[in-house]
Amino acid sequence: MVACGVTTMRALRAIDPRSRLGLLYWALVVLRCISALFGYAYIHPDEWMQSGEAYFGAASLPWEWQPRHALRSPAALRTQYAAVPALSLLTSDGGWGRFVAQRAAMVVWTLVVDAAVVATLEPGLARRLLCLYGVSSAATTFMVRPFSNSTEAVLLALSLVSVLAFVRDDSWYRGGVWKWTVPVLPVMTAVGVFTRFTYVAFAAPVLALFLVQLVELARKGYAGKVAGWLALAAGSGVATTAVYLGIDTHFYTRAGVAEVASVRWRGMEAVVAPLNALAYNAQTDNVAQHGLHPRWLHLCVNLPIMVGVANVAVLLIHATNTFRGWLARQGCNAPSSTRDGEATGVSLCIVVVALCVLSVSPHQEPRFLLALAFPSAMVMAHALGSRFFRTRPRLVRWLVTLHVAQHLLQMVLFSFLHQGGLLPTLFAIEKETSLKTHLVFRTFPVPTHLTPHKDVRGFDSSTSPQHLLQIAKQGCGQTAIYTPSWFVAPLQHLARDQGVSLTPQRHFTGHVDLDHLDSALALLRTSPVTEVFAIHQLLVTCPP
Repeated sequence: MVACGVTTMRALRAIDPRSRLGLLYWALVVLRCISALFGYAYIHPDEWMQSGEAYFGAASLPWEWQPRHALRSPAALRTQYAAVPALSLLTSDGGWGRFVAQRAAMVVWTLVVDAAVVATLEPGLARRLLCLYGVSSAATTFMVRPFSNSTEAVLLALSLVSVLAFVRDDSWYRGGVWKWTVPVLPVMTAVGVFTRFTYVAFAAPVLALFLVQLVELARKGYAGKVAGWLALAAGSGVATTAVYLGIDTHFYTRAGVAEVASVRWRGMEAVVAPLNALAYNAQTDNVAQHGLHPRWLHLCVNLPIMVGVANVAVLLIHATNTFRGWLARQGCNAPSSTRDGEATGVSLCIVVVALCVLSVSPHQEPRFLLALAFPSAMVMAHALGSRFFRTRPRLVRWLVTLHVAQHLLQMVLFSFLHQGGLLPTLFAIEKETSLKTHLVFRTFPVPTHLTPHKDVRGFDSSTSPQHLLQIAKQGCGQTAIYTPSWFVAPLQHLARDQGVSLTPQRHFTGHVDLDHLDSALALLRTSPVTEVFAIHQLLVTCPP
């Protein structure tokens, strides 16, 4: 008991607020919470379409959740939202309450990662890692949003630190007890695969390191124990897979319809969502519907965005120094210890393997690389403590300054500005009592689960303004249209031609649409900035 207490106190030194980096860590946690609960920016439709819309049972499920596609795992979503039911009890029964519950649940997962870092890594390294990773827009912005990529990143981070702890502990197996990593790692792997099939690419180096360590233990004379541990690991992984298959199959076959890519064995049928997703994404015609990109985009653009330009520079410098040190068979430029070599080696492998595998697809978005933020920060934390960087303090200052500046700017953009007027608009609609119908036009898709008590319909650019006005005319006096500032004047002009009056009522500021930024900037000559970057409410009235 005394030894356990000493270990705990030693681990907590990493986040002791009396130290400079410990205080910085807690400040970043506060920033993370502010970004999660008050950052109304809308990064990508998948933020809600892959999570809240399905979890809260929207009237029309997103296409990925429909039985004819069955690309998403309901079981994995339940795991991701494990804290949502409890958090929902603490919030109001409405759109804003659901919003807070979902964001807070994701914050909980990020804190689980922090706790794992504190519990498993040396305090000095843990401090550097928590600060470098904590200031990144991955931690402050993307990880606190309910993307499936966020869960994928959490599982990879937990798997990485748990396997590093497993490898570094050279005494546990001598006492005849099993290590918690043995049954838990296969569970996390199974959950990761059901969350996103790409998890295999991220986790492969971690699993390889785990298996290499088991082989080494077998060579040391513990073959019998290793066989037992492997049986335990296989059992936990198979059990998790079976449970997830059962939940997913029940969800997608409630209507008795045979689904795509189903597995049939001895009269039984299972819907395997990861296989469906893999089969869908393997077809270029399918991913072309979501946008085609050059295959160098991940390496040259998305990686610097997601992990940071400074982090990429450190990755390249440290990898080069490590390789030179290995060639010269000396430790001058190599990591300072074998333990550092394990951590940086497997982290670099994760970055390289994932980049190679994910770059095969011609559809590439920055958040697809979200899981690389943690292992790349691991390398940076190790590297900044190495001899090469310790002897170059000016370089370190420049790199850290660039790292902080880039990620804070990205946090402001993606947490508070990008499509940032839509959620406040929906929360205001929830409180509206005089109008019956609300038409949202030319924004990101509307997450209808955030307006559970209102008739809210979203229309994108595929709907013509004329058709939208025809719908609006059916509820004159009780209908409002919500649209970005740059489209207000054109829509009013078209409305007058159809005998409809659109009267501005109020606006919801802080709405930056990067796809139509030039149109918004053109309005700055005649309108204040708070009205230009906003969504405007237009009351629909028809003359007698």
